[in-house]
Amino acid sequence: MTPSNKTGLHATQFKTINGLQIRFATGGKKDGDPILLLSPLPESILAFLPTCDMFCTLGPVVAVDLPAFGPSESRANLRTPEALGEFLPQILAAFGLKQPHVVAPDVGTPACLFASANHPGLFKSMVIGSGATDHTDLGGILDQIVNAPSLEAFKDLTGEQFVGARSTA
Repeated sequence: MTPSNKTGLHATQFKTINGLQIRFATGGKKDGDPILLLSPLPESILAFLPTCDMFCTLGPVVAVDLPAFGPSESRANLRTPEALGEFLPQILAAFGLKQPHVVAPDVGTPACLFASANHPGLFKSMVIGSGATDHTDLGGILDQIVNAPSLEAFKDLTGEQFVGARSTA
């Protein structure tokens, strides 16, 4: 990674966090809310290259390959989403990030959910989930929810109703 402008991400580096070499890149403005980008599987922080300049105009950015992803090191006890969720506060401390906005597709999603459940207030906001999925084979209530202009009509739907509707569609 090379900076495309003076606020873009800088070349990747490594930082030791809890005894592991973790790959990262930083960049962006010096002021504003911090932004943490977590790599998706099977890619790395390089997946953010098409969008990093946009993120870097918003505030200080830290892009991190979680343990076992990209070239970041790992340990056997960090191979679960909950363990990665407990590693996230260590990442924030290592970079001095206080309540960052976090973008965590794919494997970062469950890690962020565990981190936020076990450490309320850790993040200012989260953009999580998996993108680029095909939902053309959806049916029934699931198709209605995915394509709904508002979720208001579904707010009282129970898990049993949701699963039952999908299995009969």
